[in-house]
Amino acid sequence: MGLLKQPKNKKPLTRVWKQPGPAGGSQLPTQLPKPPPCAANCPSGNDLRGAMCVVAQREKLGLSEAEALDEAWRLVTLTNPLPAVMGRICPHPCEQHCNRNEKDGAVSIAAFERFLGDWGIARQRSLVSSAAPRSTGKSVAVIGAGPGGLSCAYQLARRGHEVTVYEAYPHPGGMLRYGVPSHRLSRGVLDAEIGRLLGLGIRFECGCRVGADISVDELRRSSDALFVAIGAHCGRGLDIPGGQGIDVLSGIEFLRLATSEPRFRLGRRVMVVGDGHTAIDVARVATRLGNGNGTTITLLRAHTQSEQDLSELAKEGIRIVYGAMAQSVIRDDYGRIAQVRSQPARLGEPDAAGVRLPVAAPGEPSTLATDTVIAAVSQYPDWRGLFGDALSLEVDAWGRSGLPGVWSGGDNIMLDIAACSIAQGLRAAISIDAWLLGKPLADSPRRQPVSTGRVKLEVYDAKPRASQHRLTPPQSVHLPAEVEQGLIREQAVAEAGRCLGCGTCIGCERCWMFCTPGCFSKVRNPVRGEPYFTVNLAACDACGKCADVCPSGFIEMK
Repeated sequence: MGLLKQPKNKKPLTRVWKQPGPAGGSQLPTQLPKPPPCAANCPSGNDLRGAMCVVAQREKLGLSEAEALDEAWRLVTLTNPLPAVMGRICPHPCEQHCNRNEKDGAVSIAAFERFLGDWGIARQRSLVSSAAPRSTGKSVAVIGAGPGGLSCAYQLARRGHEVTVYEAYPHPGGMLRYGVPSHRLSRGVLDAEIGRLLGLGIRFECGCRVGADISVDELRRSSDALFVAIGAHCGRGLDIPGGQGIDVLSGIEFLRLATSEPRFRLGRRVMVVGDGHTAIDVARVATRLGNGNGTTITLLRAHTQSEQDLSELAKEGIRIVYGAMAQSVIRDDYGRIAQVRSQPARLGEPDAAGVRLPVAAPGEPSTLATDTVIAAVSQYPDWRGLFGDALSLEVDAWGRSGLPGVWSGGDNIMLDIAACSIAQGLRAAISIDAWLLGKPLADSPRRQPVSTGRVKLEVYDAKPRASQHRLTPPQSVHLPAEVEQGLIREQAVAEAGRCLGCGTCIGCERCWMFCTPGCFSKVRNPVRGEPYFTVNLAACDACGKCADVCPSGFIEMK
């Protein structure tokens, strides 16, 4: 991978002698792949380690750079059909757990995934079917074309099932289209990745609201299975005096209007109330809508301090008030908003759903002149007309509900990041496929990810983390473009080379160089994902040097 400090000679390492095991047998080296912490903490289970390793090790595998990037794109799209989208919007919890954090900073996993997604779009790569792409003769109806529905539809289609997706809005994408602002995700990128799904034969029925235009019972009669992924498109308002009216919008409603209504305009003094990512998106979109009109944006947060860097918002002209919550909306004689009264606040303890709501704190209230309030406080799914009086579906880990032939997943089950919806769609598709074909459904065993206790960071060369080019705040406010511009090809390839290859063979040759009996032999034509060396245990003296020097934790003595 071009990242290891090679020894100058094969000087033996010192190892403490161990008493041989039962029947005189000592521990022997075992080549045992292990999950990396990035994949273990990716809700979608993307094999980004495998994707980066194939790029970093392309010369060993006999691949050109372009061939390696094509293969990396194919690996990622096995679990996620939207890598360009997810590389842009995912908060990448994988990077928080990257073993390289303890050396010189996490690998830019999300930026690399984004690059791969853009690479696939530019190269017009097509999504591939599974090993058995022939039609099964089974049909599945998917309600909702958000990330969960798209993921499930993709996985079912590539397994040979006929899939029709029913979407209430005019275009597919769900919250990706109607909730994520264009300064984070361009609609061209979203359309390109959704468009590839058509190549698998997936049919979209947009502008068709299930429960009104067609009933769930009709879908259950005409399809062999049903996946419900309606999302959570209803925004909660402000349950405070004066908090009801057309001039008080929910965050989700505002983002949808800003996306679908080009002539939508705000007032001159806008207050955004909320502590999550949606509130930040709302404030930034409001700034762009009001650009040049003298509009002022205030973000009211119960957080007493920022859990993330909001300095860019301030540079865009957004005023941030910490440690406060809206107490009441004061209206004039004509019923229009005149002021918002706020009071000191902090975030309370998590409720049953894990949500931390604002609670009042000691201190004096204050008022701020306002004419528009946007409450980005929470959202919920609209179950009306779907399953009678039921307002939810209870599901198991595979997305199976208590109704025969009905699965569900996404934000309508639990509010979370889009990667979780992608994962739930994938797991539901696996379960639906097994159910339709009468196959057993078995969970893959969960294994402990390899930690820095097994990865020898000191062996790897230090390499600076690649940074995406970003528009400056003045540029991003005035230009209809994404703030983050992504990595260029050279950066993406270099970032792949920073991957430690945790838990897998990276072809560093250290086991081969340090083995005194000569147990290890190079593989003539290595295959991606397989070890670069074979080991002859009959010649092994169980000294354990190979396990000691293996930098990625791939070899262990057992």
